[in-house]
Amino acid sequence: MVASPGSVAPSDTLVGPIVEQLAIVAQQIAGIGTCYTQPPDGPPEDNSVLFPCKSWRFQNSTNGRLRAYLTFDIIHIFSRRLLDEALPDIQTFIPAWWAVLGDWNNQTLGNTVRSLDLKDGQITTIKYGGDTFLALVHSVTVMTEFLVTTQPH
Repeated sequence: MVASPGSVAPSDTLVGPIVEQLAIVAQQIAGIGTCYTQPPDGPPEDNSVLFPCKSWRFQNSTNGRLRAYLTFDIIHIFSRRLLDEALPDIQTFIPAWWAVLGDWNNQTLGNTVRSLDLKDGQITTIKYGGDTFLALVHSVTVMTEFLVTTQPH
C-alpha cells in the first residue's frame, strides 16, 4: 500500500516490537513452550503463550509526542483437563511470571517502552480456534511515547 501525500501509512512499529520483547521475557521461565508473537492459524499448543494488546489510553501530548499506556494480556495456555489435575501445574507458574515481570532488567522491555506495570491476573478458561483451554492470564500495562510526525497541509 502506498500512502498518498499528506496521509500516514499503517505500520507495525509499536505493538509488534513490544510483543517480541514480551516473548523474550516469557522465555525466561523454564518450561515455557511456544511464544506466539503472531496469532496461530489453528489452536495454540499446550503450555504456549499469546500476547494480545487489548486496550490503550493516553495521558498527554507535548512536543510532538503522545504518552501512551498499552495494556497486554499475557495468556499462558494449558490443554483442558480436569481442574484438580491442572490447577497444581498452573499454579506453579504464578511465582515465575511474577518474578520475570517484576524483574528490574525487564522493566523497559529491551528499551521498547519506558516502563512495565504488572496489573492483575487470573486462572480462567478461554476459547481459541474453536477449542477451549485453561489459561493463566496476566495483564500488564506498558508506558511508551509515540512520536507524532506532522506534515504541512
